[in-house]
Amino acid sequence: MHLFSPRALLEALESRTLLAGDPNAGYALPLSLDFNRSKPGLLDRDGSGTGFTWAQPNRNGDEYQPRLIDLKIGAGILRLYTTGNADEGSNLDADNTLVNALTTTFAASSRPWVISARLTGPPTQINQPHEEGGIIFGPDQDDYVKLVLSAEGGKIGLQFFDEQKFKTGIKHSLPQTVYSIGSFSAISTIDLYLGGDPTTGYVNAFYRINGGNVVQLPPTLILKGDKRTVFFSGAAYGGVMAQSKNNAGGIDVTFDQFGIKRGVLTATGGGGGGSGQISTAGQRVFNDVRGGTGGQTIGVAVRNTGTGALTISSGGLSISGADASMFSASTTDPLPQTIQPGQSLSLKLTFTAPSSASLGIHSA
Repeated sequence: MHLFSPRALLEALESRTLLAGDPNAGYALPLSLDFNRSKPGLLDRDGSGTGFTWAQPNRNGDEYQPRLIDLKIGAGILRLYTTGNADEGSNLDADNTLVNALTTTFAASSRPWVISARLTGPPTQINQPHEEGGIIFGPDQDDYVKLVLSAEGGKIGLQFFDEQKFKTGIKHSLPQTVYSIGSFSAISTIDLYLGGDPTTGYVNAFYRINGGNVVQLPPTLILKGDKRTVFFSGAAYGGVMAQSKNNAGGIDVTFDQFGIKRGVLTATGGGGGGSGQISTAGQRVFNDVRGGTGGQTIGVAVRNTGTGALTISSGGLSISGADASMFSASTTDPLPQTIQPGQSLSLKLTFTAPSSASLGIHSA
């Protein structure tokens, strides 16, 4: 028979919480960490405060390892080292051993926000499978979204990736695509951004190389139901991470700023993610009796045949033509809506002929 003390178990859990930081500690926005001085929070190898308040828990209970964190105050940088641990991924769904996913809590439930970090380069050390570095948003290693410099599937570039745990198992809503952003050797700095909107459940990814244009990656993550509540909570988690899982040894990833602020980020230039292209099935023919209420409604699909995301804003549907006032358009779900490449959005088109309408053909 094995006996245990509930008090001893509680003390052990409290000790782990203290070692990994405080899951409830966070900042009022805007938050800006430039790593040029010690701040409260998790400590690095020399005892300097990083400003991050919580290390995302992992399966092994060793999620916080100060010896692999180096805050260089004179240079204003934070360096994360990793020696082979990895979070979950497409081929690592039982792992959950990522260390030093340094985060802090913030209120993500009320207004749109942007998580950002600047990585210094050239980041050429990221060149083997499962090597990554970037930003992360989410409560734990079963539920997260990340935007990282990545080497996966024989490609090197940016990966915008999510993981969500349900009763039926682990699911990934975003494609496991590594987007080419050119040679890593040409990158002096790269800014990474995750923008979230709690009213829609949308999370979008952006990047900027060497202070150039802000470019949006094609996919949009749409968090729904309970997952929207969990991610977009009043005490959400955002931060930085680095990982490596291969036989070539560890890597280090260097950050020279991190921040979270309110607002909506938009792209300032093209490239990287392609562009959306509208395609419809052509003409639709209606028939309606003059006067009365209602009218005839026909469904039509708008398809994105382009290579980038196509976003329809809240005021993005309009009808033009000689008899536009007799027609209306609506969507099943409220706008805005984002259509990914190859996907479609269903519209309802209605023709209602007023009593004053002349007999004959009316078009819009």
